[in-house]
Amino acid sequence: MTTEERLAKVERELAETRQELADLRAELAAGLTTRQVEIIDEAGMRRALLGMHTDGGSGLDLFDETGTRRALLGVHAGGGSGLILHDAAGENRAALGVHANGGPGLRLYDAAGKPRALLNMRANTGPRLDLFDENGTLRAGLTVDKNGPGLSLADAAGKGIWSAP
Repeated sequence: MTTEERLAKVERELAETRQELADLRAELAAGLTTRQVEIIDEAGMRRALLGMHTDGGSGLDLFDETGTRRALLGVHAGGGSGLILHDAAGENRAALGVHANGGPGLRLYDAAGKPRALLNMRANTGPRLDLFDENGTLRAGLTVDKNGPGLSLADAAGKGIWSAP
């Protein structure tokens, strides 16, 4: 192959590559469609993941510099949505959500990842606050409904020890 032939071949390949890049730019300008997008930092560590979950929902997962998931914002396949915040060990610490029936809720967890406080707005009866001990036993509940407020307290076994009204 002569120098002129080699040069002509390189020029053809360069023109083809330029056309491919122009086509790719046009596709990206029209919008990117995919099931998942992963964002990594300079060290190659996953820092964000936007995509579909295995249950059919969608979400945005955010990770710290060690790769531990620290936050999840998602929409569940059943219609609910939520935000879950994790500590540095990856344990759930707080969750804010809206159930599929439209009722909002807030859940707070201890360092072991156990739920300790739940605040829910119930569709038929109104707000409810439940407090749990370190063993997961419901120890106190506060409600407000059309009949007024209610408070109940329980011992370590979950047996009611006081309530009003």
